[in-house]
Amino acid sequence: MRYLGILLMLTLFAKGQTEKEFFTMFYNVENLFDTINDPMKNDNEFLPFSKKKWDSEKYNQKISQLSKVFAAINNGEQPNIIGLSEVENKRVIQDLLNNPFFDKNNYTIIHNNSPDRRGIDCALLFDNNFKLLNKEFIPIHIPNSKKPTRDIVYAKLQIGQQIINIFVNHWPSRWGGQKETNHKRVFSATVLRNYINQNIDTNEYVIIMGDLNDYSSNESVKHLIQDNF
Repeated sequence: MRYLGILLMLTLFAKGQTEKEFFTMFYNVENLFDTINDPMKNDNEFLPFSKKKWDSEKYNQKISQLSKVFAAINNGEQPNIIGLSEVENKRVIQDLLNNPFFDKNNYTIIHNNSPDRRGIDCALLFDNNFKLLNKEFIPIHIPNSKKPTRDIVYAKLQIGQQIINIFVNHWPSRWGGQKETNHKRVFSATVLRNYINQNIDTNEYVIIMGDLNDYSSNESVKHLIQDNF
């Protein structure tokens, strides 16, 4: 199960200040690979001579289609904060932002090549309404798992007098069965919950977004949100 798109309108209030409204969204761009071979990743499926024949024309078409999705959200206004999953590298994000819809964009990109063998990562983009105070790429080392998974992308942002902590997730899939893989997502939720408990002040805002590969009724999500941390 995929949570492909989430749009939130948030309004923050600060003592002695007018309210500040901003939009944040998450999108799984589903295998946004460029056409260049990266020997450090298993990207053979997305190369010009692969079965998919992934060439510049197909790549540019995907970029164009993705930009239409963003243009259709929020009445055509660019979101202030964007979480992404399944991006191969920073270059594909920059190519997306070079699309006409993102003309005059002023996004800062938070991205790091994760240990995922396929090379699909998470990323966070935010505009210049926000000041970056801190960032981190939180590793998920699942015990006894032979396949490394994506890091959680974390950023601490300031807008006015308010602090917002954002976590972009892409938890392990259900490939092999929901029950058989449940422990991986529960472990990911535990890592995130512990990080928040240990590092985030209770007076600060927290936004958790991503493709969790679970429903709100599943153990992983329940474990993450129980008792409001």
